[in-house]
Amino acid sequence: MSQRRVLAVGLAAVLTAALAGCIQLPSIAPVASSPAPTSAAPTSSAPETSAAPTPTETQTDEPDPGAGGLGPFTVDDGAGDTWTYTVTGYELPTQIESGSVPAGMEAVSLLIDATHDAGSASFNTCFEVQVVTASGTYSSGDEASSGVTAVNDTYFLSESFTEGRAIVAVPAGTTSGSFLVISRYGDDVREFPFSE
Repeated sequence: MSQRRVLAVGLAAVLTAALAGCIQLPSIAPVASSPAPTSAAPTSSAPETSAAPTPTETQTDEPDPGAGGLGPFTVDDGAGDTWTYTVTGYELPTQIESGSVPAGMEAVSLLIDATHDAGSASFNTCFEVQVVTASGTYSSGDEASSGVTAVNDTYFLSESFTEGRAIVAVPAGTTSGSFLVISRYGDDVREFPFSE
């Protein structure tokens, strides 16, 4: 059974569990500053000689600071999937659709608009969203695996979408840190700082 098929079966199970839940009122804020692209892989001055496809990323437009968005960013995973996304803001706390975060934690989310330009892999299959704070690093995958979902959760979105929420549980009272959007199959890492 392919990895994508296993993921689809898992998504169906989580979606079934996501039919009931509570909703908290969020505070929505635009992203504060321009992202600083970083590379997860070390750079080399030697030319690349591999014949394998290589991931690419391109910033397609200048962000409109007045609109509060950053991007769009186009990321090609080198394996047939290309996504273009814009970060439109974040929520502290976020709207929970089902499940609950552990005691002492609260859910936050990065708000994303995205277009699936090519391929069939979901946004969550191609990207991981993390939050880095003074107390540690927290991953969106942790919430998905424990059945916690947000309203319009990126975990379930495989096609183009607006106002998608990449949910992450962080220690209660977290007011600053950085969201990271990390390409799972490439070396594209974007940082989006936040502060209340």
